[in-house]
Amino acid sequence: MSLHNSRRLCAWIAFIASVAMCFTACSQAHPVSTAPNPTSAVTTTVTTSAVTTTVTTTTVTTTTTTTTTTTTTTTTTTATTTLPPTTVPTTVSTAPPTTTTTAPPTTTTTTAPTHIAVPPQLSDGVTPSLWTPNCHDYITLRPAPYSWEAITTIPAGDTMVLLEWSGKYAKVSYYGLVGYVMAYWIAPADGIDAALTTVALTNWYTYEQMCADIDTLCAQFPSSCSRGSIGTSELGRDIPVLKLGAESASHHVLIQGAIHGLEHMTAWVMMASADNLLTRGALPEDVCFHLIPMSNPDGVVTAQTGLTTDRQRAIYASDVAAGYTNLDEASYAMQWKANGFGVDLNRNFDAGWELINGRPKTSSQQYKGEAVFSAKETRALRDYTLSRTFDATISYHAMGSLIYYEYGSAQPVNSLSYELGCAVRAVTGYPLVGSESTDAGGYKDWAMNALGIPSLTIEIGCEDTPLVYQEINNVLYRNLPVMEAVAQWVKR
Repeated sequence: MSLHNSRRLCAWIAFIASVAMCFTACSQAHPVSTAPNPTSAVTTTVTTSAVTTTVTTTTVTTTTTTTTTTTTTTTTTTATTTLPPTTVPTTVSTAPPTTTTTAPPTTTTTTAPTHIAVPPQLSDGVTPSLWTPNCHDYITLRPAPYSWEAITTIPAGDTMVLLEWSGKYAKVSYYGLVGYVMAYWIAPADGIDAALTTVALTNWYTYEQMCADIDTLCAQFPSSCSRGSIGTSELGRDIPVLKLGAESASHHVLIQGAIHGLEHMTAWVMMASADNLLTRGALPEDVCFHLIPMSNPDGVVTAQTGLTTDRQRAIYASDVAAGYTNLDEASYAMQWKANGFGVDLNRNFDAGWELINGRPKTSSQQYKGEAVFSAKETRALRDYTLSRTFDATISYHAMGSLIYYEYGSAQPVNSLSYELGCAVRAVTGYPLVGSESTDAGGYKDWAMNALGIPSLTIEIGCEDTPLVYQEINNVLYRNLPVMEAVAQWVKR
């Protein structure tokens, strides 16, 4: 054989060897799980978008000739993964996937990445463990909350394990990498399954929906809940209260929301939580919850419809003249926080009211009223609170994903409120914040200061109000366990 032919033969042998090593390296980088399936399995099927993986492998040298071989493979994959019931693995894979997805899938029954083993729920017994980016492209996995650094990106359609909530972030595990993603950019991989039979998923929960849902729940569960009223608004709307549990219970808790018009998602999460408790048959024993989902129905209607009364149109003209807004009338109305007469209800309670600085006359926000309890809605809340002995109160607001627990320095109410806040923080991941930088005049402030009732303000949501639909995933699952946690605390 000639020297020329010998070199050609060596080159072909090197080529064939490099191809074989390429496929071996690809198989080792992404091995297929062969674990037995003793209980249940989640089947992953990607049906529409192709996944393109480029793998560059070994360089093979014979004498003086070096050949580099690169193989490109396009596949559609079906994987089956066993889900053990209790533990999250400390490691899942040695590296994040190197695949690049060309388009988000349109049909996916995937709930777990290949080889990932997860518990079905977090320790609260409600929140699912597998979540997916709630976007069209990708989300960034960061080493710490608020960090500008990136560990990697998680493409839409892929899944991650939710480990815990942390303020506006969620701590997750993605192919063995642990980091933080924005909480409102993720959603349950299998969709929301929160045992809701009546309350629909929405970020635009109306007064009419709330009233209808209260009536439906009371008809479905007549022995567990009932409807009452705390009074009427300035524009004549009823302010209903949904009572969960028996009036004869040893412990009573008041929870109110939507005292600011554009924060109407608070009414929805309260009603969804009630629906969930009733549907699961999980009402805590010997505790009666008094839920006032919309303390400010007039403000909610204004913020949702953009429609104004003659009085509100005059307020708009006044705010434009004062330089408080440059919005058109409808856009201005949809940022409405006050009641129908232009009083900010959460500045109208008798708690440091005289020290509040704000707008000097009626406005869409920040006007404290001409006197404490000058608004019908605040008088109604005051009178209802005084009608019973409450062990605790919770006020739902939006936004911030945090908990205010403090007012003044009186004891033991501040210490007790802090303890209550710790119980709620444990299930929501919302951090506790003192009240030094917040305005007085709120319902929580009055309940603590005047009545000595341990009280919290829970701020839901990550972005500005009104909260968008993307927020309902983290808002719902973080707050479903709140009533049970509060019940445990008041019965301690």
